[in-house]
Amino acid sequence: MRKRKRRWPWYVLLLLAAGGGYWWYTHRENPKDSAPEYQTVKVSTGDLTKAVSAIGELNPLVKVEVGSQISGTVSKLFVDFNSEVKEGDILCELDPATYEANYAQAKAECTSAQAERDLQKKNLERKTQLKDRMLLSTADFDQVEADLQRAEAQLELVEARMKKSKVDLERCRIPAPINGVVIDRTAEIGMTIAASFSAPKLFVMAADLTKMQINAKVSEAYIGQIVKGQKVKFVVDAWPDSFLGEVVQVRNSPITEENVVNYDVIIAVNNPELKLKPGMTATVQVVTGERTSVLRLANSAFRFKPAAKAAPGAPAAPASPPPPADGTATRKLDKPPADEKTVYLKPKTPTEEPVPLKVKTGLNDGIQTEIVSGLKEGDEVILLVKPKADEGGGATNPFGGMGRR
Repeated sequence: MRKRKRRWPWYVLLLLAAGGGYWWYTHRENPKDSAPEYQTVKVSTGDLTKAVSAIGELNPLVKVEVGSQISGTVSKLFVDFNSEVKEGDILCELDPATYEANYAQAKAECTSAQAERDLQKKNLERKTQLKDRMLLSTADFDQVEADLQRAEAQLELVEARMKKSKVDLERCRIPAPINGVVIDRTAEIGMTIAASFSAPKLFVMAADLTKMQINAKVSEAYIGQIVKGQKVKFVVDAWPDSFLGEVVQVRNSPITEENVVNYDVIIAVNNPELKLKPGMTATVQVVTGERTSVLRLANSAFRFKPAAKAAPGAPAAPASPPPPADGTATRKLDKPPADEKTVYLKPKTPTEEPVPLKVKTGLNDGIQTEIVSGLKEGDEVILLVKPKADEGGGATNPFGGMGRR
C-alpha cells in the first residue's frame, strides 16, 4: 500500500509568502512619509543691541597719593578715613626738632658769611685807595679782589643751605594738594618714615567721588569697535540694578598679560548717590550698535544647508586643477559681500527641495541678525531638518525572528 505524500511544507511556504507580501505592502515607502520635515522660525520685528563685554575697575576721576619728601617720625595726625579736606589743610606733621636745629645752624652760618663778605668789601675799598696812590702792588690788589669774591661765593653757598633747611622744616607739615576726601591712610602717630630713595605713601585722596571712571580692559579683537562717545551699561556685585556711563578715551598703549593683548578704555560715570566706591569690579557692556523696530532673524537660520543629492548615474564632479608649476597662486573666486547671506524657505510640496533666498543683513547681536532686504515679517525660514521617529532603527524584518532549526 502506497504512503500518502505530506504536503504541509507547501502550506508553510504559502503562509510565509503571504506574510512577506503583507509586510511589504504595509511598510512600502510613501513619498509623503519619506519627505523630510523642517523646523522653521519666523521673521519678527523688534530691537537689536550689539555690545562688547569687558571687565573693569572703578576709580576716582582724580586720585592723588600723598607722601613725604623727608624722613622723620609722625608726631601729629589731623585727618582720618573719609575726612573731607580743602587744598592746603594739614594732614599730618612730622617731628620738626632735627630740622629746626639744621635751620638754626644754617642761619648762623649765613650771618657769619655776611660778616666776612662785608669785611672783605671794606678791605678792598682801603686797598683801592692805596693802589691809586701807587702804594700797593698790582699782585696784592688782585689778592684782595679774589678774597672778596670768595667771601661772596661762600655767602651764596650758605644762603642756599639755609633755604634748603627752611624748606625741609616746612615739609614737616604735610598739606592736602587738592580739595577732596581721604580714601586711604597708612600714616599713624609714632610711625617712622624713611624717604631716602622714594616718597612713602601716607594718604590717598580723591577729588570728587560723585565723578568716577572705569578702567576697562578690552581685547584687541574687539577694540576696533570701541569709539569715543559710545554708551555703556555696567553692573557691580554690590547693587542689583545697572548703571550707565560713556566712553571718553580709548588708550593706544597695549597691556600684555600672559600673551593676551588688551587696551585700556576709560568710561566716565556719574555717582551722585555715592553708591559706587573706588575699587569695585564692574562688568561692562559697551553698546556698539542699536536698532529699533527692525526685521530680525535667528542666527541659526543662516547655518542651515540642505543635504546635496546626486542624480542617479551622474558623473562625479571634476577635480580641481593642480596649482601652476611656477608656484603662482590661482585666482580665487570673488567672495559674496559680508552683508549678503543665503537662507532657505520651506518648499511648496514635500517632494521639492528647500528654496534658497539671498538676503541683505545688518546688525548682528550674536543671537539675531537684522534683515535689511529679502524677507518680510512672518516669513518662515528653515532652521533644521527634524529627525524621523524610526530614524536609525529601521523597519522590523518579519523573517528576522526565526531561530535556527
